[in-house]
Amino acid sequence: MAECGVSVRGGQDDDTVSIMSTLQNESQSLDEFHRTFKDFQSLKEILRAAYEDSAGCFASISKTVEKRKRDELSFSLLSTEDTRAIERVFNQDATILILGQTNCGKSSLANELLGGRYLPTSEIPCTSRIVNLKYSEEEYVRIVDSKDEELKRDPLGHNQRISKEYIVVSEKERVKLDAVKTVVEVGLKNPLLQSGVRLVDAPGLCENDALDKVVQECVKGVLQLIIYVIDGNYGLRLEDRRILGSLYDVAPELSIFYICNKIESHRSAREMDQGSDESSSEDEESEEKAMNRKREGVFRDLVDSGFVSSSEALEKCRYYHSISTREIRKSRKLRKVNEYSKGFDFMKRDFLFFAGQMLKGHLSHAAGRLLQAQIHCFDFFVARALRSGSKKHDRFAEVSKAIADIKSKQEQLKKDSKSLLRKSKDDIQELMKKSTHNVRDSILKTARDMEYMSIKVGDTVGRNELIDQLEKQVQRLVIMKVTHAVLEEIGPKVSWLAEKMTRKCARKTETVHHGEPDDVFGHPIFTVEH
Repeated sequence: MAECGVSVRGGQDDDTVSIMSTLQNESQSLDEFHRTFKDFQSLKEILRAAYEDSAGCFASISKTVEKRKRDELSFSLLSTEDTRAIERVFNQDATILILGQTNCGKSSLANELLGGRYLPTSEIPCTSRIVNLKYSEEEYVRIVDSKDEELKRDPLGHNQRISKEYIVVSEKERVKLDAVKTVVEVGLKNPLLQSGVRLVDAPGLCENDALDKVVQECVKGVLQLIIYVIDGNYGLRLEDRRILGSLYDVAPELSIFYICNKIESHRSAREMDQGSDESSSEDEESEEKAMNRKREGVFRDLVDSGFVSSSEALEKCRYYHSISTREIRKSRKLRKVNEYSKGFDFMKRDFLFFAGQMLKGHLSHAAGRLLQAQIHCFDFFVARALRSGSKKHDRFAEVSKAIADIKSKQEQLKKDSKSLLRKSKDDIQELMKKSTHNVRDSILKTARDMEYMSIKVGDTVGRNELIDQLEKQVQRLVIMKVTHAVLEEIGPKVSWLAEKMTRKCARKTETVHHGEPDDVFGHPIFTVEH
């Protein structure tokens, strides 16, 4: 991770060079965003076309095949679950969802990603509705309810700033689910959004249950790219741990990109952030030392709490960065390149890598479901054709023999793979025991030292309820730390097994006879590819 230092303003020539460098970096950053999300859009459209072709083919087959055969075939076509999973991928837009506690700098981060001051920012919490920013040639701001019915709409002003009146909900209304469920949708003619991604600025979490429920619903979206912002002045607080724990409860497979914000160490920034003129030990710290203390402290807390694997080194972790949106904003306005702006560019590159991995994973999973349905359907018709025979094609006997050979080798491969897994079972169990034993002392120490989060109770609370809530906090810590440790320990063994089975599969595949290029129905009988 880039070290952040103090920049010194040079002469006019240096200023000119700095401005040109800033413009070049901004252009490169936008190009990278466009490439990442445009590539995703292109792949998504390919998946959509393949799905629509397949669905149309399956519908035609279902109408054509006689009832008795249709019942036999039904299991081979796309299930409702498969259909829903695939359609969720290409019917949703990739969305950057920014989460965190109140006043941690979420809106400021959204502004800097967009390259301007679009969202209101203040030490007093500003965002109490979800703000959904999307690309539009005609710029506008509107409020829609949970049924997507428009409640209010205005064109966006020439300064492109969104008025607080759209975003802020009164204290009385903030606790009402219907009130906070309304969404502010903003259409911006912004280069970043033109890549097809949406940007969502969520209200501060832990303010009240109604707001938290709305944000947790957003997290369930299949194409959400989550950035969690932590206030570096306070570190990873108990409420941050509660929020992150609840997010993983909602979506256990969740991947999160962490940002430690407010790493600057200026007196004016401390007075703004902390609302106090009280002296602090930071007064005697160099800026670099203070920034390193913040970023290292938050990272250590994330590891200790089990949200980041203990095997991750701070300097090599690609999904944790420390920034100062305050200094980044100043650099942007002055067109200056300094350590803050360089660190921000580095953060954006790593976020794009993170986003690309997540989005391609979703596409791969959906494509796999579709491919499996196509294979099942093909197998069904080949099997039916071979059982019934054909007078028109005397090569069916040869095809039948070849397919039988393939299936025989497939069954043998399954047996060999199962045998290999059985032989490795004891080794894997020992590795799991070893990894659990290795983190035992660390978990016990963390559990002894951990600060428990506040207990939610009603008018009365029983002793067992208190113990149950405290136990759940410890259980979450243990599960996350043990999971990281086990995955780290067995990872090499699993990779070795996968590589060995892949090589065995390749050898089996190579032994399959390709035959002559004769065809059935005007196409090659079959080809075998690695």
